[in-house]
Amino acid sequence: MSEKQAAVEEHTHRSLSDLLNKLSKEDLVKLLLEINEDNRLFGLQVKLRFSDGQDDVSLCRELIRTCFDAAGIYNFEIGADIEDAVTKVEIVLEKADVRRDEGNTELAMKIGLMVYQETYPLLQEVYNPEELEGFVDKTLKLIDTIAQEIANGKNEKLKKKVADDLMRTVNDFSDRGYDHDLNLPLMEVISHFGSDPAVRKKLEDKIHSELEDSGDFHFINENYKLFQLKLLERFGEPEKLKKFVYDNLNLMPLRKKAIDQAIKQEDFAEAERLCIEGEEEAKKWPVPRKEWKALRYHIHKIAGNQQGQRKAAMELIIEGDFDYYQPLKKLTAPDDWNKTKASIIRKMEEAPEVQEAYISLLIEENETGKLSSYFESRLDDVTKLYPSLLPHYKDEVKNLFATSIQASSSSAGSRNKYKSIGETIRMFGSVCGIKEAESLIGQLEEKYKHRSAFKEELKKVRKNLRKNSI
Repeated sequence: MSEKQAAVEEHTHRSLSDLLNKLSKEDLVKLLLEINEDNRLFGLQVKLRFSDGQDDVSLCRELIRTCFDAAGIYNFEIGADIEDAVTKVEIVLEKADVRRDEGNTELAMKIGLMVYQETYPLLQEVYNPEELEGFVDKTLKLIDTIAQEIANGKNEKLKKKVADDLMRTVNDFSDRGYDHDLNLPLMEVISHFGSDPAVRKKLEDKIHSELEDSGDFHFINENYKLFQLKLLERFGEPEKLKKFVYDNLNLMPLRKKAIDQAIKQEDFAEAERLCIEGEEEAKKWPVPRKEWKALRYHIHKIAGNQQGQRKAAMELIIEGDFDYYQPLKKLTAPDDWNKTKASIIRKMEEAPEVQEAYISLLIEENETGKLSSYFESRLDDVTKLYPSLLPHYKDEVKNLFATSIQASSSSAGSRNKYKSIGETIRMFGSVCGIKEAESLIGQLEEKYKHRSAFKEELKKVRKNLRKNSI
């Protein structure tokens, strides 16, 4: 904004301020009423700003609905201006914060819960839910903060009322057929009042109901089971907690919980059993089993079982986790290492999906012959694989690039192929040097002197290499 524009704006504001100050109270009221007739939102904002609290909830609800309706949110329009509507309704959360600061946590909770009821269900309806998510998350955090303050207070009657109001909302969401996972955030808020056995009973009953209704939705079931675990950890008895964990070992987080408990009790045999069982269970699902092997390695390390560590580490390396190479080598007697290494290499050669770890092992063990054989059989992949060989095998990389480029050139017969070879030569030059690349270009120009299109591409590559070397 220029100085002139700023001066004009300041003068306008000052003039308006002066004008309003000159008006009588009656004229000001009349002016506001006239504006309200033309701008409903303005009237609601004024009412809410100067509300004494009695109409806070109804005013906030009306303001939200007015803004959302005007933005086209309720019609689920593709072009609904959600961001603008959310900006306009921020005042309702500000009002809840004001009431909270005044010590009226009951009214603050009523406002926050009403806002949540009005907005959260829309997340599964609107075209761009991410534009509304931030506001809903902010509302939930406010509700959670207020709930904790009430739960930590001494007003038992208010605690019961708030817990009941929250549970009523949860049940209402269920009755209206909303997704099962919509209930969980509010149920977690209710758990702040879980020291009351009656509240815990209602939560447990609701969890049971949600699990029954959700059927085979594994993700939803797991989330509710984990919430149930939190309740038991916070309020339950140790034996009841242990039984719950063992009854739900089909869920990975709960099996890990059981393993942690066994480790703490130094029952390493039980911890290993649970790990092995978890590996077998993982075969039924499209999830990696390496995590269980890594956990088994961890158990043996804590228990001081070097033989178990070696076995788990070897399995992990064979499956492509090179992080266990050094630990395994340290755990293996020097006289036994060559035999162990040979076994690992043999098994990795049969598993092409672990090539990165395989190459790393060959480099660490200086297996030059196997490295050369490996790369020679994959000349087409040299541009992707060469970083694995540098900087220790620069000569080998140079030979592989040259061999790959020469092999591609012999079968190339189109401009697209020539351009692809040109790109590989440029990479060869950046990796092994301009001199080596130019020497290879000279050989190709001599060998394929009757391929004018190829020679033209090689000329471009040479020019580009020299330009970049300046």
